Amino acid sequence: MAKSFIYNFGRTVVNGKVISGSVITIENGRMLVDGKPFEDWSESDEKVINITINGNIDTLDVVSCSSITISGDAKKVKTGSGDVSMKGSVSGDVHTGSGNVECKDVEGDVSTGSGNVRCGNVRGRVSTGMGNVYHQ
Repeated sequence: MAKSFIYNFGRTVVNGKVISGSVITIENGRMLVDGKPFEDWSESDEKVINITINGNIDTLDVVSCSSITISGDAKKVKTGSGDVSMKGSVSGDVHTGSGNVECKDVEGDVSTGSGNVRCGNVRGRVSTGMGNVYHQ
């Protein structure tokens, strides 16, 4: 009996249905999403993680989330996926694998694999694999 696993860190479409569970298992022709039969899975089962920090933070390193909002300054912010929105400045780097970045001045680098970058002055490099860069 063959068993296949798909570790899903994005959105997958199966038969026109968007699923974003963490683990998709196919066994004996049956699909499970996070252990639940595909037929029974709904978008309400999707986990949405929004991180809000009121104030300053030293370092934030997140694997995946929908969004990060920081009302103050940060030393370093990194996420595998998710938008990063800051009211303050960054004394180090800001990186997201997939998502938009918005902040004031950045002393280090700003990068996103897929998303827009909107920042003040950046002393390091700014890069986006697919998106636009705006100076504010």
